[in-house]
Amino acid sequence: MANDGGRRSLRRGRKTAARAVKIPLKLRLPNEPAVFVGREGETKCLVNAICRAPVAIIWGLGGLGKTSLAVHTIHAAFKDRVGSTVMVSLGASGSPEQVPLDIARALVSAAGLATRDWSRLTGDRDGLLELAIDVAESAGLWVILDDLHLAGPEQMPFIVSHIAKFARDARWIVTSRSDPALADIAEQTLQLGALDAEAVKALVRSLAPSLSDDEVARAVDQSAGSPWKARCGRAGHRPGAPRDGRSLRAQLPDDALPLVELLSVLEKPCPPGALASMVAVPSDATIRTLAQMGILEARGRDLRLHDVARAILATEIHDSEKTRWSRRLANELCTASDLDLVVEAVRLSARLDDIDGVVRTLDARGDDMVREGHEAELWKIVEPLGDPRLERFRLRLAVDLADPTVLLALAPPVDCSAEAQTHWARALFLTARFHEAAVSAKGAVDAAEREGNQDVAIEAALIRSQALGYAGALRDAVSALDGIRELSDAATVRADALRSQWLCLLGEFGAALELVRSLPKRALSLDDDARFEVVQATAFVLYGLGRIREAADVLRRAFHGREDSAATLFRSRLTLGWLTLTAIFLGRVDEARQMLDRLEPFARGFSVQTPFVRALDVCYRLMHGDFDGLRQRLDDLFFLARSAGNTFLVARLVALRTWYAILAADETIDTEWPSELPSPTGPEAILIPIIERQLALRRGAQSVAARPISSPPFELMNAQALWRAVAAEDRLLAGDMAHAIDLLQVAIRTAIESGDAAVEAAARSTLCAVHLVAGNDSPVAETAMELIRMGETRPSPLVANEGRFFASVAERGAFAPPVFERLAASWNSSPRAARWSQSLLGAERTLDRIDRLIVEAVRARAGNVRVASVWATDSTTAWRVGWGLDERNHRAWLPGERTIDFASRPLAWQILVVLANAGGAISKESLVREAWRATDYHPLRDDKRVQVAVRNLRMLIEDDANAPTRVITSSDGYAFGDREPVRIVRRQPAKAR
Repeated sequence: MANDGGRRSLRRGRKTAARAVKIPLKLRLPNEPAVFVGREGETKCLVNAICRAPVAIIWGLGGLGKTSLAVHTIHAAFKDRVGSTVMVSLGASGSPEQVPLDIARALVSAAGLATRDWSRLTGDRDGLLELAIDVAESAGLWVILDDLHLAGPEQMPFIVSHIAKFARDARWIVTSRSDPALADIAEQTLQLGALDAEAVKALVRSLAPSLSDDEVARAVDQSAGSPWKARCGRAGHRPGAPRDGRSLRAQLPDDALPLVELLSVLEKPCPPGALASMVAVPSDATIRTLAQMGILEARGRDLRLHDVARAILATEIHDSEKTRWSRRLANELCTASDLDLVVEAVRLSARLDDIDGVVRTLDARGDDMVREGHEAELWKIVEPLGDPRLERFRLRLAVDLADPTVLLALAPPVDCSAEAQTHWARALFLTARFHEAAVSAKGAVDAAEREGNQDVAIEAALIRSQALGYAGALRDAVSALDGIRELSDAATVRADALRSQWLCLLGEFGAALELVRSLPKRALSLDDDARFEVVQATAFVLYGLGRIREAADVLRRAFHGREDSAATLFRSRLTLGWLTLTAIFLGRVDEARQMLDRLEPFARGFSVQTPFVRALDVCYRLMHGDFDGLRQRLDDLFFLARSAGNTFLVARLVALRTWYAILAADETIDTEWPSELPSPTGPEAILIPIIERQLALRRGAQSVAARPISSPPFELMNAQALWRAVAAEDRLLAGDMAHAIDLLQVAIRTAIESGDAAVEAAARSTLCAVHLVAGNDSPVAETAMELIRMGETRPSPLVANEGRFFASVAERGAFAPPVFERLAASWNSSPRAARWSQSLLGAERTLDRIDRLIVEAVRARAGNVRVASVWATDSTTAWRVGWGLDERNHRAWLPGERTIDFASRPLAWQILVVLANAGGAISKESLVREAWRATDYHPLRDDKRVQVAVRNLRMLIEDDANAPTRVITSSDGYAFGDREPVRIVRRQPAKAR
């Protein structure tokens, strides 16, 4: 039945063998059903799917036996995996958002890892799935995700696709009532249909052998192919009870009724011991019977009502009974040791409109539930409740979740306590309302001091300093820190971290650098959230000073040093953002892309994180080479930052817009500083004039280009590198090649030490240009190869294509139209290489002064050649790759860098040249006269040889000689087809420039 060869292959291919793990009872794979009939074909399909790939999916209606099939298959075909398979039942998840946390928590528990503080990790589904996948791989676990449809239609495909993409040796079996509809893993998806009548009959006979043939037939008919209905209707049937299947309660043993009724209002699994004070728990034999019937789901010691049974009983149990059981459960479970059950108590109290009970439970157990990661569940319960006593807790949950939509919907608190006002100030800060946040935080400081609550006063003062700093009031931000009284050691470190940021932005670089270098050791004793706060301030300063490699090292030690971090979502996202930024500038493009994908959901809506994440995306596109729609993104983000008065971000965007103008030769983009904002400070006050000077030099704007710029302070490492690179461009334009080369070599070394791959690549590209103009052939080739290696390693088509351009022209006399054709079409990824190539292929393009030096040097070194367009005109940027003729060496080039040598085919070459000289179309008579040098034309004599010659030509240049597109037959002769442009390279006298 099973695919034994596939299983053997699976075992041989596993890097992590199955090993003994002590999985908690509630997560262990249960024994297979005592009676399992039919499904032979489905079992075989599932075995094959498990052998093929990491994820297998079983989906179908409720009650068809999806879970039973999964459990049976593991026991029957993979016995060595029974002890290392984890059963994660998601029927008890509090909300779809909770599912990734439930999966990660179950895997960590099953692997026997240390208990984590899950605080604030609820919303980071990427990080939670990454953790779950890594734990399953390292512990050698297989996983059944039961009822994954409860994750919701948006989240279920996300979870399945991530596991399918990144799981390796572990196997994940998913059961669901809906199809995740993922085309990439369609072959791994098994739809379960109704059990055939013979199999249902065998099941009923096994469960109730005393039934008559008529009763069996009736049971089969009533089951409608559902094993669950067959079990529920017949197994353990009481004498005298109705057998029509209409009443589920009537078919239950008397001693089980109270337990089942109680469980009908309880959504999460619960151990019988926790229920014993409310109901008489039936015997183990009865519980086994109920489980066999499919009424109960037993997970270790925990019991839960099957979802199908719950739906049926919802119509059979009176509302007053449900209310009575809900009240008893809420009163009992609020003191349970299992926090899942305490959350259930809060939910039941809220459903009963017992706000007093909700408040009591949150006051007593709220902190514990938040630490365990139940914020999303609690928010859904508490958010609709308007009672003012819950206001402080609602604010806390909203701030902890850091969801922009939630935060923007909050109203100012009626509660005037310092704690509530501090939460409100944090909410204002997180939604980028910095001035309001600063005012609210000042009120919270005053209230805390009146209350004598120094901890809250310190927290509010730190929020105030943050808000003032982000609003650009840097001196006030420092003063807010100086005014904090009775600072603890931990608070002193946090205050110094903020102080280092403001000192950096104020231009006090030495003091800022000295301070941040003292922070990591001082932060070791802090809790995770405060430690991440310090790490981010350190990264902010080091990155601002251009010490990108050093910033990345600090971030990685903090972010990857402890997997059980309890930093808030806000802090962990910011840390991930800084890691992404350093990865972008270090040239770790693939790594940066993965992190950007994780951050992308936090760019939706509007919060303090929105412009930060969008700016990361812009930086990535500029570094990697993705210019499609980039101008609009820059304009939109600049408008957003300018409207918010975010001076720091505006400064960064002015630099990025200027950089874009250089790369894209865009003369329309506004690179001026907004007059309504205070002038930039800190590193940007030094970087912006340097890059503005670079743009002015290239454009020939003498008033700006002549403005002297002194060497940046030594602390600003990448500014030092950029300053030398720009000075080298100045020397190149002045014809001082030796000085330009010296400056660029130092710039490259400094950029490498800094970790700024963007400046390094730009300096190497300029070095290629200097050597090219100076006629240094070997250095051009060597530097071009370094650029290509940089571009391919990162990877970055922007850098690689510039390297390929210079490599193609490094040899004196080289002129490579096939390479130019390909690069000319790469504007969206490599605008400079594209416009150099387009210009060399005869197009009129906007070139800056250094572009013109490069293009003219290539033409001069190749013998002063020019390319003319014979057929078709290209638009400014939407370049059409074409083909053409090189008169210098009797060669033709075709798309894809293919070349054809016509030196030994003079007639074919002559036909092409005649067509080109005629403007791309010629009559047969003129073709004969020009190509064959004939004095007259005779159709009977000439048509046949023309057809043969053209046919031979087409065999050389057409993709399909039977369907020509390059040389086509016209009404009176032949012509170049208009599907592709046709160009011709001609040598011209030097005076023709």
